Amino acid sequence: DYAGSLVGQPYITKFAAGAFHSLAVASPCFTPIKSMDDACPAFDFEAGDLYVWGNNKYGQLGTGSNADTKYEAVPKLITMLNTISTRCRFGETVDCVQSDDYFRIGKIVKDVAAGSWHSLVSLNQREDIGYRRSSYQVNRMFTMGNNDEGQLGHSDTTLRDIPTQIESNFVRFHHLGGNYYQSLFTLGCPPDDGNVCDGAGFCREQGVCDCYAGYRGQDCSIECDGGATTPCSGHGSPANA
Repeated sequence: DYAGSLVGQPYITKFAAGAFHSLAVASPCFTPIKSMDDACPAFDFEAGDLYVWGNNKYGQLGTGSNADTKYEAVPKLITMLNTISTRCRFGETVDCVQSDDYFRIGKIVKDVAAGSWHSLVSLNQREDIGYRRSSYQVNRMFTMGNNDEGQLGHSDTTLRDIPTQIESNFVRFHHLGGNYYQSLFTLGCPPDDGNVCDGAGFCREQGVCDCYAGYRGQDCSIECDGGATTPCSGHGSPANA
């Protein structure tokens, strides 16, 4: 069950259209509403969900099925990519400050693009990275649909009827695009374009941060133990700090 119904009058922020299918990024309502006729008091523009509709011959909607007779006449929420609001439990996540805080978990859809018979989705998700298993929010690309010419980016030509993550390092995906047999995007460095490598490193090819001495992490945001000016307190290697 990868798809659900339209939820709580979401606020549409982005559209994309292929040959016979459509995609939309929508910001959910902060609070549940009783019915679709009720107005949402406030939208969560920090979150984003994926809605799809139209033809699904090659699985380009990502609902888990594909056939000539399979289509969605109304927008469907792709639940495996949506965000949910939950109450924190002590020590559960770095986003929690106290036990009664609410926070978003799951995946936050940022951008979409549609080729003729395939789809691209850029999103943010939290991952535990490194030997210390530190939690980071990283940008990832998911694709689904026709893959006759390898346009999904998975090093094969196998059709995908659910959103499937492309293998990538810690890049940021921008300016998504697609046509009949091709997919296009540009790359940038984390954490965001206005704060490349957290101001503590260079953005190299493929969106990889090269951190200055005394800083580490996929976005150079972590100061080494002992301080950036004296990493490891002058003892040991900053690479292992």
